[in-house]
Amino acid sequence: VQTCALPISGTFVRSLDLRGMVALNGGMLEQVVDLSMGVGGVTAFTYIDLRGECFSLQSFATGPTRQHAGCSSLDASSLTYLLSSAPALTSVNLSALAAVQGIHLWTLRSTHAPLTVVDISRCPNLDPSALLALPSSLICLRAAAIPSLSNLILISLGRNYPNLEVLDLSWSPALSDSAFQSLVTVDASHEGPKIELRASQVGSSANGGGENFKRLLPWRHLALTGCKGLTDRALQHVAHAVPDLELLELAQVGRRLHSNGLVKLLETTPKVRKLDLEDAISLTDEVLAALSPPSARPTTGAALEHLIISSCPALTDPAILTLIERCPALQTLESDGTTITDTTAHAFVNAVRARGTPGASLSILDDRSIGRRLRRELGTQTRPRRGQRGFWTIPFGYHDEPAGGRGLRECEEERVVVRSFYSALAVDAADRNREGEGKGRGEGGRRGEEREKRRACVVS
Repeated sequence: VQTCALPISGTFVRSLDLRGMVALNGGMLEQVVDLSMGVGGVTAFTYIDLRGECFSLQSFATGPTRQHAGCSSLDASSLTYLLSSAPALTSVNLSALAAVQGIHLWTLRSTHAPLTVVDISRCPNLDPSALLALPSSLICLRAAAIPSLSNLILISLGRNYPNLEVLDLSWSPALSDSAFQSLVTVDASHEGPKIELRASQVGSSANGGGENFKRLLPWRHLALTGCKGLTDRALQHVAHAVPDLELLELAQVGRRLHSNGLVKLLETTPKVRKLDLEDAISLTDEVLAALSPPSARPTTGAALEHLIISSCPALTDPAILTLIERCPALQTLESDGTTITDTTAHAFVNAVRARGTPGASLSILDDRSIGRRLRRELGTQTRPRRGQRGFWTIPFGYHDEPAGGRGLRECEEERVVVRSFYSALAVDAADRNREGEGKGRGEGGRRGEEREKRRACVVS
């Protein structure tokens, strides 16, 4: 970070994005705020990003993805100074920032800002009770891996923020099924929307005087990844209560997630577009059947675009094939470590190409017994990795042959991305061929190789 560049600010600034600036300290941040203040001693910031961690593009070229520090040098007082001067703030990202404390969320409330999006995930020093201090206008709250986030906090979040559409509480091990049961229970004080259920729909979720009603929640995206205290009963409790749900993340919940409760939820959420069930080893074909509607009844599954069933060994290949055939919007299928066969993988590639779906992808890693025939028969219709063109792709050096040429063609959107053991071998072979050609050409070859890198693509 060049400190001399930070004073270049002014009252015209609406978006403040300082992520990745490791050298940014409290004094420098306060200077930026002072230079951005206009009439009334406030700034015009509507968006602030001071996340405490970010990722370097270069790390993909040199090895596995590595986490890099973001604005880790800030202190609590300078952060308070910034937030208190931004009454027009609508979106703020303070994720993984050690300086974030409860006082900062109270500050956001006191400024009466029309705040709709807040990301405070992985803030190690944040008291979870402070989540209830945010403005009631909140639409998106990302609060993953907040220490000691309890059932009571979840219940209060659902009731304090009636417009909440996106809720991320991933890696909150203290959450249990009873919190979701209490959340949808209708009591005498409830004045918001609710749904009346038949006795057969209520089932085991019945609760006292409100047994025929459930509170309606406006959630569209619910992330509960890594919440190992939950079972499928939590999903059964919220069935009928989240009819607008589009994205559901349940990865790494583990063996306690069974099919029964998940099926009951899916039967009441026809808008689901993405479902992450990675590592749910107890799920059976009943779940895939719930996502595979007959063509004459386009309900749940008709809108499904992205399904992750990696490490779900109990799901059978015929059930996966039926899902591929009956989900017309399916674009991405991640099925690493499942029973999927070459025939079913072949059917997926043919299906998405017949629909003309750009950017489709299939992942069948962790199994050397499949992928070879697919690579041999459909190699001209697939690519090993998803890529894009641009000057920032130079460090990656992936293969982007010109139109009409032979090769992996990793940047062509009309090709289906197929990630398998054998597609990885194809990339290794192409890398060796390119290195050999460069050595054979000598100095001129090295210049040509640089030109090739400038056309390279990057995994997105």
